[in-house]
Amino acid sequence: KSPFLPHPFIRVFVRTMSDEEESDDENYRYSDDDDDESGEEAAEVTTLKSATTDDGNRIRILTEDGIKSEIRKKINEVTQLLSLSDDDALTLCNSERWCNTDHLVERWFKDPEKIAEKAGIEPYKETTSSSAVNFTCPVCADEKPSTEGTSLSCQHVICNECWSDGLSAYVDQADSLRTTCFNSCNIVVPRSLFEKSLSPENFSKYERWMSKKFVECSSKLRYCPLVNCNAVAVSHFDPSDSYLEVSCTCKGTWCFGCLSEDHRPATCSQVKAWNSKSNNTDLTAMYIKANSKACPQCALMIVKDEGCAHMKCSQCGHHFCWLCLGPYSSHSEKTGGFYACNKFEKRIQSEGRTDEERKAMVAARALKNYEMAFERHINHQGALDAARKDLSKQVEAKAHRLTDQFLEQDFHQLRQAVAQVVTSRQVLQWSYVFKFYQFEDDTLERELQLFETYQGKLESMTEELQSKLSDNAEAGGVNTTSGSSSSSSSSGGGSGSGSGKKSPVDEVNLWIQSVVHLCGAVKSFSTNVVQFADNMDCYNVGVDWQAKDKSQEASENGSGSDNKEHAVWAWRDDNSVWTPFSDANIQTLEDAHNRSEEQVIITAAGRRYKIDLKNLRQTNMETHGSRIIRRNMEFHGSSWTCATCSYHNHGASISNICLMCEQARS
Repeated sequence: KSPFLPHPFIRVFVRTMSDEEESDDENYRYSDDDDDESGEEAAEVTTLKSATTDDGNRIRILTEDGIKSEIRKKINEVTQLLSLSDDDALTLCNSERWCNTDHLVERWFKDPEKIAEKAGIEPYKETTSSSAVNFTCPVCADEKPSTEGTSLSCQHVICNECWSDGLSAYVDQADSLRTTCFNSCNIVVPRSLFEKSLSPENFSKYERWMSKKFVECSSKLRYCPLVNCNAVAVSHFDPSDSYLEVSCTCKGTWCFGCLSEDHRPATCSQVKAWNSKSNNTDLTAMYIKANSKACPQCALMIVKDEGCAHMKCSQCGHHFCWLCLGPYSSHSEKTGGFYACNKFEKRIQSEGRTDEERKAMVAARALKNYEMAFERHINHQGALDAARKDLSKQVEAKAHRLTDQFLEQDFHQLRQAVAQVVTSRQVLQWSYVFKFYQFEDDTLERELQLFETYQGKLESMTEELQSKLSDNAEAGGVNTTSGSSSSSSSSGGGSGSGSGKKSPVDEVNLWIQSVVHLCGAVKSFSTNVVQFADNMDCYNVGVDWQAKDKSQEASENGSGSDNKEHAVWAWRDDNSVWTPFSDANIQTLEDAHNRSEEQVIITAAGRRYKIDLKNLRQTNMETHGSRIIRRNMEFHGSSWTCATCSYHNHGASISNICLMCEQARS
């Protein structure tokens, strides 16, 4: 009788495998050894589809009984190859962390005594039965009949009552699998004695510890990470860094490699790095490197996060220019005012940037990219939660209200659209993580442009699809007084009233049709984003790429591409130097001016300002300081303020690339 027959207190399989699956299981061997399957199969990993092989059996789901079946197969192999008892084979496998059977056999025959001593077994020791009628238990010191005692291979006889009490106390701990003889020797208590001494309830705890150890020691087994699910996923291939989907019997889906939810197109390592980044000191170091410089006089590190270039050291009181680090007493309106420095510009043009300046620029770009990625990641996560919570309920309620009028396939199409919104939100959420890590190399500019095209299309279409579903669902689905945006532009006659209005049935049909068409487009772009990493190598084959530098791209976007006059809003500093607002704020002010508004609020250099367009004054909403502003008609290329770093580009530095941060004019 095998010691691993299913116990009546252990629940059975969640699902029944087919005959083909059972036949495949007979030839399948679980392995913890990385060298076991190093062939072509181990390298076949797909990130685009669910975790299935050609025969549909790449990922199998097991429960506790299924794990015990795999343990039983392993024990039978070891028992036959090493001529061990089931108890000794189980203890040996547990000691060797359930490694590959061939590897275990090889190690055993090299030094069986050493391996046996480490495992806590004495497999080939001859046992002799004692002729004594009574014995003294070394634990409780009571003298009892020999029929009430049990000994291991060490021949230490302990009464059954002490075995039961002691093992009942140990079984609540994970290390109960390594419980040794109570007479202070190294022999491990076998499974059969646990089964003999414990109640069925306590023995089930022991078997759960054994199953847990078996799963944790295998690289091809994973517990379902979802709450209240004890199922185990079995993979035929070694885990990779790519997303490998598991569809569990609890209806949940997760990644086999990192136990996270669907994180395509990001890899498991990218997800791990992203999740640990919020608690990492890298961001702090990045921020300090991007925004700090040493005082030229006392070397105190000073952080600048906003404001002009005039700095005062809090330690030594030295006044200096943040840009050129020279004494500020030598600066005036002739050197560029508060937000520019001619000395800095001349040094950049003649000598170039220092190593520290280059490192600061790299850190600033990385920090900006992270902030953008984090913001978009959080936004899409919120939209995903909203879609999961509300959108499905709204559409389902709408579908039930229309059951008597429409076919079930129409409702099914709406449910598919809701599922596509959820999937696309997940893809968008992790696409920014993928973009943050994948395109750190500047040589991938062409690939980045294409990826951002796919990502932007998916983002806008997903927003439109989610809006179309939620708007119609919240409104009850049918607008009986006026046609929807889709129906109003559609051709064909309706069965409406004499005024030409379409009936509610026609309205909903047109709405469903527009949802289905848009859902197909969203699915297509979602696939492009997910498959992008796998197809990157072929993007530069047979494609006439037109790589543009930043200045050319900025020029084509209209920043300095014509010589027409345009309005420039500027403010006057204490040195009577006029500094233009950023292009975005100029556009905001000009729009408000054209609408004849008297006041508008803008944000510049991290501060909020109230602009009085009638009296031409700007007021800091925190300090309440006021300055004069003006509106002039100028030509493109005269001067401009960088929206990224607030540097005032003028004079010899005029171009579409900011001299300070090297960002294109936007």
